[in-house]
Formats: sequence, structure tokens, C-alpha cells
Amino acid sequence: MKLQLSAICIFLFWGFASCQPFDKDGMAYEPIASIEFDTKAKSFSKVNDKAVVYIFREDIKPGLKSRITLDKWIIGYTIARSYMRLEINPGNHEIISSLESWNPTGNGSFSKPRAEFKLKLTAVANEIYFIKQYAAFSIRAFDGRLDLELVSEGEARNSIRLCRLLALPSSNDK
Repeated sequence: MKLQLSAICIFLFWGFASCQPFDKDGMAYEPIASIEFDTKAKSFSKVNDKAVVYIFREDIKPGLKSRITLDKWIIGYTIARSYMRLEINPGNHEIISSLESWNPTGNGSFSKPRAEFKLKLTAVANEIYFIKQYAAFSIRAFDGRLDLELVSEGEARNSIRLCRLLALPSSNDK
């Protein structure tokens, strides 16, 4: 319960920008944070008594939307060229990426998650962790997969600089 409250607090801090769930072509969208918050997140600053986790996708595959869950709490959704920044309590955590893919022949909505990809993380206070999602998309099946991998800081910083910070929902939105 403590973890949920600390993770929710950072969502309120990072702010929101207005955005439609789909563009005119039916591609996935999630609310994007303001440029100010994006720039601040890309300073990669540490936080006392917390671990900072960046989860990012550098792919440009449209239509793949992935739900991110931290210790059974839904944090938000990633889309192509996006990232989220979380501040979490030290300790053992499980991060789950659940794939949702857009069905253009259906009602224009996202399907229920088809698969889950899990990553266990032992977080240490005052440390930064970078988790990359690898996306693979099949046009014939309108499906795909997203694997999770802990990557080096150097690789992650370069990739995150090309991505946009997602505005995550506050506890009032649930």
C-alpha cells in the first residue's frame, strides 16, 4: 500500500497535456506531458530515499499499446517513442508489460491484453534504473509482443532523448 501512494504522488507532479486516444488513422495515443516536464525528466536526477525507474519504448510501431503494471497496480500505458518516469520505494518489485493491440477491423478499440512480460527489480534508494521495451509487430495478425530488459544508462539516455514523457493518471482518475 505504501508503494502505491508514493508512485501516485509522482504522477501528480509530472502534469498532463490534452490528447485524443486515437488519431484520424486509428493509431494509439496516450496523454503526453508538457515540454517542461519532459525536459526535467530528461535531466535524469536521483531522488533521496527513492529509486527512479525509467520505462521506455524507442520503436516507431503504431497501434501497439502496452499497459505497465508495478506490483499489481496499473501505472499507465506506453506507446511508440514514449517513456515514463517513476519514483518507487527501495525493495523488490515486479514490473509487467501487457500488450494491447489495435483492431482496425473491429470497433476501433484496443483488445484485452494477450500476453504479459515480467521483469523483477530489486530497487536501491538513490539509484536510477532503465527498462527498455522491445516491440515486435505483426501486421497480418494485428498483434505483437513487448519484452522488458534492464539496460545500461548510456544506451537508455540516448534513446529516451528521442522519446516523449507520458502524462500518467493521478489517483483521482481511478
